[in-house]
Amino acid sequence: MAKRALCHMRAAAPAADFERVVKQLPDAKARVARGVVEKGPPPLPTRGSGAGWTPRKTPASSRGTPGASSAPVHAGELLSQHAFGGRRAGSRSRGGAGVHGVESGGAWSPGGSGSPGSPGSRSPERDLPSPSPEALRQFHDALKRLAPRLTSSAWDARLDAVGEIEALAVSSASPRGASVSVFADDHAVVSLFDQLVPRLADGNAKVQTRALEAVTALVAALGDRAAPALSSLVPGLGGGVGSSNEKTKAAATESVDATLRCVSSHLLVQHVSHCVSYGAARSTPAMLDALTRIVEASFDEKPTLVSKYALPAAMSTLMNGRGAETNAAVRALLKELERKIGREPLLSHAAMRSAAAKAKLEEALS
Repeated sequence: MAKRALCHMRAAAPAADFERVVKQLPDAKARVARGVVEKGPPPLPTRGSGAGWTPRKTPASSRGTPGASSAPVHAGELLSQHAFGGRRAGSRSRGGAGVHGVESGGAWSPGGSGSPGSPGSRSPERDLPSPSPEALRQFHDALKRLAPRLTSSAWDARLDAVGEIEALAVSSASPRGASVSVFADDHAVVSLFDQLVPRLADGNAKVQTRALEAVTALVAALGDRAAPALSSLVPGLGGGVGSSNEKTKAAATESVDATLRCVSSHLLVQHVSHCVSYGAARSTPAMLDALTRIVEASFDEKPTLVSKYALPAAMSTLMNGRGAETNAAVRALLKELERKIGREPLLSHAAMRSAAAKAKLEEALS
């Protein structure tokens, strides 16, 4: 997914900004990055090919029985496995398996838990049957017909095409006379958002706002089936909430809220954490607020995901963040982490990074 995310970043960012970022890389890596962009996004591995990612065991899962839910992990043990920039000694589970992978089901396996109306309250959608080849062919043909208009130089053509791609996707998600949605196929999900995500950074505010409204409708229709596209979709939403256009910002905020409602929270931890760490400064407060809600909903079920992604993002922002809004939002996130993990384990963990980090954390939690 790293190559696909790089291609989406190139599509969303102005050419000059992208080139400025690439020039900061070593020459060898810069050549690789330019080569990836020139070739375009790679295809996803086919199902059952053996090319997919296999989750590693966590301490909780290695102690339990197969198929059982994760047992609670002691805060000190959990945090010791994800030290800030320090040694990773002891980062192996008792059975010898690594713990730095996502928890079982954490990559983007559908399903979650939580109270109704909160992130993580979706029903599992496991083992979906495959859609018919004819339905997939018709869907991809329709996307190909829309592609030239989505990249047209005329803003009104792009605007109309965004509306049409939304109508196509919503009808395909709930097809009449068909037992299986085309979005049971991961390639269909990725192809859809490959077309739509660049419009989230469209140069025309009307097109950008309309694309964000389409995302709101699509995540409501797809739920956890949007998971294969989250690596590109979430950064696009992050760019929207940092917009200086009030209508665009409001539409992006609504899209983020819809994503938190309709997609299981554990699927969002990594992507939102990365937006907090690497996104534009204008979007950081809103994405910190979203991450706080995700941590609240997902920690009890997926504590390792939170310790691996959300906690480093919070500490990085605490040490490097600027602005009153950002500082207030990161304090709220750290206090939520304190409620979940405990004050002393957090402070001990921050001390592994530096005395300054521990001092700033103490100030934030006071």
